[in-house]
Amino acid sequence: MRRKAVSPETSKVRPKKRRQLTSEIRHWFAAEIAVWPHDPQLPLTWENLVAKGAALHRWTWSRSGLSRCPEIAAAFGKRSGELAAGRDRTPKNPARADEVRTRARLLAQIAQLKAENEKLLRQFRTWQKNAHARNITVDDLNEPWDEVDRGQTDLGLRAKKGLSLPQHVPSRPKKR
Repeated sequence: MRRKAVSPETSKVRPKKRRQLTSEIRHWFAAEIAVWPHDPQLPLTWENLVAKGAALHRWTWSRSGLSRCPEIAAAFGKRSGELAAGRDRTPKNPARADEVRTRARLLAQIAQLKAENEKLLRQFRTWQKNAHARNITVDDLNEPWDEVDRGQTDLGLRAKKGLSLPQHVPSRPKKR
């Protein structure tokens, strides 16, 4: 049988590298959507949102990738409904509007940090309960680790660090 000739272009097709939508990036997108201004030159569309994310994060996500995240999709639906209803009119004072958007972004970040703090407190309580169950004291937890001795060969450095010096044991001659 003859083998089919394969062109070099199709022989090694590599998939595009992917960048994960981490929780920080998802929250950033949701916060940006929540404070999106009512601007006829830059309306709230998925393309404009992707472009803004690409400009800041130097990576392009797809519309479908962003819309699969529930917090981004919910924020997009809520904000586009607000903009369509005309509730968000062009502000008389743009500097004040920037302050309001910054405040909204900071409040969203504060809420996120409070949730993360609560999560860490729950984890700490779990560790505390497990340590108590195993009779581990606070002094045991705060005890520093021993320095790892990987057999330093420089005798001067070993003496300077206070490590034990190797004892030279003469080898016995091999029996023949």
